[in-house]
Amino acid sequence: MFEVKATLPRDKDLIVRVRDYDLIGSDDTIGETIVDLENRFLTKCRATVGLPQSYCTTGICKWRDSKLPSEILEDFCSNRMKGVAPVYANDERLALHVLNTLPSEYCGYPLVVEHVETRPLFNTLQPGIEQGKIQMWVDIFPILLGPPGPPVDISARKPKNYELRIVIWNTKDVILEETSITGEKMSDIYVKGWIGNPEEKQETDVHYRSLDGEGNFNWRFVFPFQYIPAEQCLVIHEKEHFWSLDKTEHRLPPMLTIQIWDNDKFSKDDFLGSLELNLNSMPNPTKSSSKCTLEQLPQFHKSGNPVKLISLFENKRVKGFWPCFSDESGQADLTGKVEMELELVCGGDIEQKPVGKAREDPNQFPFLDPPKRPETSFFWFTSPWKAFKFIIWKKFKWYFITILVVFFIGLFLFLFFYALPGAAARRIVGG
Repeated sequence: MFEVKATLPRDKDLIVRVRDYDLIGSDDTIGETIVDLENRFLTKCRATVGLPQSYCTTGICKWRDSKLPSEILEDFCSNRMKGVAPVYANDERLALHVLNTLPSEYCGYPLVVEHVETRPLFNTLQPGIEQGKIQMWVDIFPILLGPPGPPVDISARKPKNYELRIVIWNTKDVILEETSITGEKMSDIYVKGWIGNPEEKQETDVHYRSLDGEGNFNWRFVFPFQYIPAEQCLVIHEKEHFWSLDKTEHRLPPMLTIQIWDNDKFSKDDFLGSLELNLNSMPNPTKSSSKCTLEQLPQFHKSGNPVKLISLFENKRVKGFWPCFSDESGQADLTGKVEMELELVCGGDIEQKPVGKAREDPNQFPFLDPPKRPETSFFWFTSPWKAFKFIIWKKFKWYFITILVVFFIGLFLFLFFYALPGAAARRIVGG
């Protein structure tokens, strides 16, 4: 907000100029707009201060005009309606309502109502070519009427600090993308997630060699973020480019993204499925994996009753199964189910109830034990004995046994026939 004093008609032109800031050298003018203050002050439409729709004595929209609505109405009646005085109870809200609803036949023109102007910007270097727009409003307060009311507080809302805590418990029915050397279908499952900015993603450890699509994790994600409840959006500050001087503020919906991936050590990881949840309106989870389907999500719901949506900002905590899907085939396919617990913590509770990422200290709310994974879950490269025991021996043990039996039988026959001539010769000579 700029507040300046002007003397009309000497200072009748208000110039609002928009410039491009340069760290080195002079700033460049983008464009400007000119407001004729004298025209606004003398017009019969009373364009000095726009008429609000409501009369408030407190708050950010507190009455700011030098005159009360009743005084404005009396002036209007005496000057524009041939001295007819208004008759009404002494109520400012009623007077303002009358001003806002005056029919045009009484005055032939409308009074200017409160509004935000959108004005074009022009540059003298390129006259007639619009360089953009600026949104603003101008209030004119004659000094002889006394000081005006307080200005409208146009400062931006300050976001609140939140922390989203997610416990990834398990996955179920994840599609099996890989084929082992023994011909078994399997996946090395891990889960990643983020809120708002994908660059700040977090990942679980890997559940190796899942043969039935089940993954066990007991892993905690912790996402601190800033959120404006009145606007239902989270605030992210980041630089547009590496060489940018200041960070740019982005306001985005509070979207949580959860993805299931298949880990590959010697090639690019395979994407299996994804889930996006708006924390303001997210579908309820199911208590069991058998009831978890794509129908749970609003975009895939086909039955007559709408999907019941909840707000995590109101519920604070929710736990259950959600479906993950992939549309790489051209249609949405259910590719897995993730069991997780979401908890939203705000303000002082973040420091009073601290938690660590993964299973790090402080490991609490809730305490996470290491997952109980089957013996077949391991990385073969770092566990050669387990690889032989659970992969090679399990699949080819009868081949190994058969080879050993054949080997020993062949060895026995070889030794038998090798020793037979010598034994026969000794027996003949000895006889």
